Amino acid sequence: MKRRNFIKTISTAAIAGSIFPVTAKDDRILPNKKLKKPARLKKGNTIALVTPGSYITDQEKQESIINLQSLGFNVVYTDRLMQKNGYFSANDEERAKDLNDMFERKDVHAIICARGGYGCARILPYLDYDLIEDNPKALIGFSDVTALQYAIFKNSGLLTFHGPVSISTFSNFSVKNFESVLMNPTFEFDLM
Repeated sequence: MKRRNFIKTISTAAIAGSIFPVTAKDDRILPNKKLKKPARLKKGNTIALVTPGSYITDQEKQESIINLQSLGFNVVYTDRLMQKNGYFSANDEERAKDLNDMFERKDVHAIICARGGYGCARILPYLDYDLIEDNPKALIGFSDVTALQYAIFKNSGLLTFHGPVSISTFSNFSVKNFESVLMNPTFEFDLM
């Protein structure tokens, strides 16, 4: 990029930023409820495996269970985990029910999405945000799960975690940061 174009771009961005500021005080960003933090996870806790969007195969289910058990967790899931309803694991109401049920279960300490999938946004109207607010637990995932995470944050105040889905490759880097954020929070992270 030529210097002149770079200076124009920076100047335009600075002007736009001052005209259209977005701050943490913006009501569109802040949750409607008091901020809730889920409890830290411990080895031996139970993590629920859910499919709020796309379905998974039996092999992906087995790999997900191995990934989570290798970290010292017990794993639970519903019989709809591997159902196939078109591109989704179940219809919208059933996928939302699975998520609501896992938030309600007292024996479940965290919820990890098996994968994303555009169906995540379709279940938002069926989530029980008051139930989620009353039963805060870590919700982990990325990609299309972000729509789910933001809606839960906005409507229940629950902090969620952008992290690996259960079918991800759990590299040493992923495991170290997963444990550091969810089990033993520190402020030291290796970026490379």
